[in-house]
Amino acid sequence: MIRTTMAVKINPKVAEQVRLFCNERGIKQGYLVEQALEEKLAREETMEDTMEFKRLKHELPMARDYEEYIKDRTVRNKTKA
Repeated sequence: MIRTTMAVKINPKVAEQVRLFCNERGIKQGYLVEQALEEKLAREETMEDTMEFKRLKHELPMARDYEEYIKDRTVRNKTKA
């Protein structure tokens, strides 16, 4: 797996907590930070999706079933050809 380095500045207390946490559990700091970032990104995306759903919820009664929509498009395209 290709790896890259990120240089970031963090609070020294947080850095010490990470160091101690990893040492006590026998895990690498890079692994912990990578996992934490992936989890945070996933949570943020979920929050964005939720906000988008709430924003568009009023349109739900007008929504069409996707499979029905595709079938309708396919039929229209065949009749035009």
